[in-house]
Amino acid sequence: MAATGQEAGQGSAWAPVAGGALADRIEAVVIELADALAARAAQAGDTAAQAEQHAEHALLRAYLACASGDEAHADVALDSLDRAVEALGAAAIRPTLYGGFTGIAWMIEHVQEILGVDGDDGNAAVDAALIRMVDAGPWPFGHDIVAGLAGIGVYALARAQRPGGEALLGRVVTRLDAMSENDASGAWFHTPPERLSGVVLAALPHGCRDLGVAHGAAGVAAMLARAHATGKVGDRAGALARDSVRWLLAQRLAPDEDSCFPARRVPGQPAAPTRSAWCYGDPGVAVAVLGAAQRLGEPAWAEAALVAARKAAVRPHAAARVIDAGICHGAAGLAHLFQRLFRATGEALFLDTAHAWLERTLALREPGAGIAGFRTWGRAPGAGDGAELSWYEDSGLLSGATGIALALLAAVSPVEPAWDRLFVADL
Repeated sequence: MAATGQEAGQGSAWAPVAGGALADRIEAVVIELADALAARAAQAGDTAAQAEQHAEHALLRAYLACASGDEAHADVALDSLDRAVEALGAAAIRPTLYGGFTGIAWMIEHVQEILGVDGDDGNAAVDAALIRMVDAGPWPFGHDIVAGLAGIGVYALARAQRPGGEALLGRVVTRLDAMSENDASGAWFHTPPERLSGVVLAALPHGCRDLGVAHGAAGVAAMLARAHATGKVGDRAGALARDSVRWLLAQRLAPDEDSCFPARRVPGQPAAPTRSAWCYGDPGVAVAVLGAAQRLGEPAWAEAALVAARKAAVRPHAAARVIDAGICHGAAGLAHLFQRLFRATGEALFLDTAHAWLERTLALREPGAGIAGFRTWGRAPGAGDGAELSWYEDSGLLSGATGIALALLAAVSPVEPAWDRLFVADL
């Protein structure tokens, strides 16, 4: 489809990293995933609970349209977008970036943008609702990207050129500043026990200081650096981003440990290495810190991020503790992060590692099972904290088939995967 390998590296326009037989295999799997997800979307209703499914399907079809030039994909994307909009108004949904109306609104905005759709600004009402929520009383949803204030900040970044988005972004920064705590090493955020569950809660009954992108300081810092780069929120976003990255870098483990960063810190307790993933671990933290370094002009941070990224790149797959293929903590997510790192640096190590994780993603497929061969390991939605971990079908963007399809498509498409702004992974 386009140039691959070293010529697709630093400084050039976006180009796929996979070519030849690998690209052919990936393209076949993407088509199968798209067909399977279309069948599921056609069966889904228009309830509020299914609005996210329609929005995610629209996102995938929009990128297929841009990559292939096939307007049939764009038509399906717009139909799915209409269903998402209708379902979004059906009932109350949480104001979260993942699993809530904030993320659905982000996808609506993004699909309309990349397909060049003009029309009424339907998200102005979302801006206003989120401003009211952020302004009102104690904030009950935490600070993180997935379900908290930083996730609302990611949405506001997509709207920063509009008055409502700019106002919302400023309020998110102010509220995060008020929630932060400081010590000599920098700024951090406390995760209370009520935001933990399962074995993590059992091990940390008083809460913790989370380092991850999904639920912790890395994701907050990445969002704040992007907020600063808009030039619309004053100096506090940049200052808090700097303090957050300083704290993150101060938490690094000894050089002989399996990872540079732990998942969490608790004062007075030793920290342990963690898996390789977007949500927790060196690949996600490295991309978050590198993105902050780029936007805040901090070359020393960039080098620290690349040290962690290189360590993760040579970590054996078994030590990475990857079980499934989703973006959040799976093989496709790692393939995408290392593709981004290669695009940002031109380092052949990251290209080779992206290829290895693409191969691993394909190897995790079980034809005839799940959604086009992919299943997710964990607790199925609604199963409850006490439920046993198991394999289940997940069509979603964060940990399921839609995210896998988008990550695979990015490896063979000439279209920049700007959808990864949702993961603050856009380097």
